[in-house]
Order: sequence, then C-alpha cells, then structure tokens
Amino acid sequence: MIGSNLFDKWALNRVNRLNSAFNVNQYGRPFSLDYQGDKPSWISLSTPQDFEKAVRFNPVVKSAINLLATSSSNGKKIATDISSGETIPWTEKRSGIQEAYKLLIQRPNPVQSAKEFAFQGTFYLKTFGNRYVNVVLPLGMDKEIDLMNIGAMYNLPSQFIEVRKTGKLYSQTELKGIISKYARTNVNPVEEYEPEWILHFNEVNISSDQPTLMGVSKLEVLKMPITNTQLAFEAMNTILKSRGMQGIISPKKTDGMGTSVSLTPNEKKEVDDKFKNDYGLLNGQNPFLLTPVALDYIKTVMNSKELGIYEEFSNNAILIGNEFGVPPELIKTYIQGATYENQVQSVRRLYENTTIPMVDEEDSYWSYRLNTAKYGFEIKTTWDHIPALQDGFKDKAIALRYNGMTSKEAYTENTITVNEYRLSIEEDILPDGDVYKFEWDKKNTPNENNENNETEESEVDE
Repeated sequence: MIGSNLFDKWALNRVNRLNSAFNVNQYGRPFSLDYQGDKPSWISLSTPQDFEKAVRFNPVVKSAINLLATSSSNGKKIATDISSGETIPWTEKRSGIQEAYKLLIQRPNPVQSAKEFAFQGTFYLKTFGNRYVNVVLPLGMDKEIDLMNIGAMYNLPSQFIEVRKTGKLYSQTELKGIISKYARTNVNPVEEYEPEWILHFNEVNISSDQPTLMGVSKLEVLKMPITNTQLAFEAMNTILKSRGMQGIISPKKTDGMGTSVSLTPNEKKEVDDKFKNDYGLLNGQNPFLLTPVALDYIKTVMNSKELGIYEEFSNNAILIGNEFGVPPELIKTYIQGATYENQVQSVRRLYENTTIPMVDEEDSYWSYRLNTAKYGFEIKTTWDHIPALQDGFKDKAIALRYNGMTSKEAYTENTITVNEYRLSIEEDILPDGDVYKFEWDKKNTPNENNENNETEESEVDE
C-alpha cells in the first residue's frame, strides 16, 4: 500500500500536470499524430485524459455517447413491490419510498436534477469505463449505506479517481476486502473515500489484469477508427480551405509550322470574361463553353468524393457507433437522408437493444447497494412514455393477448401445465405449478366430502 505522504505528493504532481482545462490552442492539435513517413499513426488512447480528449474533440464519439446518455436519462424511475411486482405510487408514505423519491426523482444533490445526474453518470461510464457515485451520509451514520440515512449523491469525476486495491479478489465476501480506498486526486490533499460509501458502476472487463473489478472504456478498442475520422476531418477541411487553382486552360493555337502560339491579350480577355460571366451553374449561365479559340483543360484538384474521404469517414463512424450500440442512422454521417420510419425504428432499436438492458442492469445495482429490499421494494425504470416505443408496446400487447388466448385453450384441454400457461402470459411460475389443470383444480378446490372425512377421522383419533 502506498504511504499517505508519498501518495499525496504523487497526487499533487499529478494535479499540476493534469488538472488544467483542455485547450486546443494551448496543446495544438487535440490528438498528437506523426505525419512523417509511410507508416500508420494512431492517437494515444491509454489514459483517462486521452479518453476525455477523444470525446471532447471528436464529434462522432461525442454524438454516440450523447445519444446513450440522453436516452438513458429519459427513463422514469419507479418502485415495485418485491412480493407482488406491482408499482408503488411515489405518494405512498411507507418507509423508504419517500427517500427513494427524493434521491431518484427529485434532486440527488443540491446542484443537479435527477435527469442531469443520470446523464452525467452515463457519460462518465461510457467515456472512462467506470462511474463512481459518492453517497453522502450524516456523521455518526456513515458506517454503511442505508436508504433512510442518505443525504445526497454525487457523480465523482472518473478521470481523477484512483482505486486502491488490497490485492485480494476471489477469496473475499465483502467489498472492503477487495478495495481499501477510493481516492480523488485532482485536489490537494487527496480526498479519500471508504469503499462502503462509493457505488461503483463499471463496463464489462475481460482483458486486463483487473477483471470483474475495473471497467475498460469502449474507446480503447476504437483507437483506429477515431484516428481515421480525425484525419478525414482534417483532409476535408484542407480541401475546403485551400482549393487553390482548379485547373489549367491552355491554348491549342499553332502557327503554320505547328508551333504553339500564345493567345493575344484580347483573346485571353475574351476567354476569361466568358468563363466568369456566361458560364457556370447559376441561374442564366450556360454549363457548356463555346469559344472561338481551341483550348485544352487540365484539372489540378480532386474533391473529397473522388478521394473517397467521405466514404471512409462514414465507415469509421459506423464502427464507432456499433461499439456503443448506436444505430448509424442516428449519428447521421451519411449523405442520403433516412426516411422517417427508418429514424423511428433506429430510435426504437437504440432503446430496446442498448439503453433498456443497460439501465435494467444499473437498477439492479441501485436496489442492491441502497438495500431497498429491506423496505420491501426494488428500483425499476419505465419507458412507456417514449414515443418511438409505443408501437413496440402495442405489438407486444397484441402478441401477448393472442398467446394468452391460444394457451388458455390448451390449458383448459389439459395439454399444457399451469406453469407453461403462466409463462405464455408472462407471469411468474409457481413452485407446484408443473401439473395439468385437472390436477391443479383437484388439489386446490375445496371438497366437502374430504373435509367431513378428515373431521370424522380426527374425532375417532381423539
């Protein structure tokens, strides 16, 4: 373990080096690339500061993360009863409900709304691979997190969080046996947090020396497409800014010996005036040139389409979107416009395939760390209000009703079990439900004769 003084000194040096704001004018290019030689050059994406610059200065990456952060923060948190699965109104006065409402619906802290808090959290998670939420507890009650004691919650800046580990992982049953401290290093002295106070969300990690503990940013694998999009931006800018001479017009005028002869000043003026005034793509201009003098034209520049820059840019942007689970139609790097139906379907795919599963996983962690089960409920998120999902909900309801009608007929005819019928209508299975209807009815329907016989036998025994 690093000694406290040594750790603070190291952190102070780190602050001086890293804690200033990123500035393109100060640092030159936001990405440092070696343009010399014929070998490929890639931007560095190995530190949190590299990740921050990649997001801040690349509109494709920022668009993808913005879409994820916006969609995830659009969900509405609800509380569901653990026993019945029914939604508990936030107006209910039962223990824990009002505290959860304050933190997850109103304001988790004095300076952020719940939507801002959720947006920022997703942005940290997707940029750095880890999100750290500091739970503020009153003094004297800061031994462990309890929903009733939480005063506020803050997203800590992930790029400045150091996780100090014990070196033990697979033999531990409690978090404090795995992590000794969390430390925020952009302040002096370094601010430390007990692991019990931090809610640590992380991306899946299967590649580093700290699997299951530290998340790995998706940006790490996107080094090449991010570099390529950056170079494409620079190339397009150069073409637009420094087009220079578009071509060379040379006369084919010769003398009797076949030797080229220069145009007279009057002939040059006539050709120049014709080009400037009469010919072009504007209203009233002719796209074709008719000249009394024979001329040759040599093109000297190529546009971005001829160089294939835009196609390469779009292909690399799609790779970036794919890694984050964002449909390419939503980043809009293509020239052709998408239809309204395609846009709606793309938004729906974003929610169904990426956002909803991600938020469901987070909700499970919220419920676990806030120990909502102690108060009889768990945290969920509803998406019923999202316009793009309405058709999906309608189709699901129709399919569920159809399946229910078909399954009910099979259930009534004793060809499927009770649990098979319940699964078809998306209900939880029962411990003793692997029986057919006639067996279930026989077991669960009161029988007068059976009750009388049981009473008589009881009296005889007495």
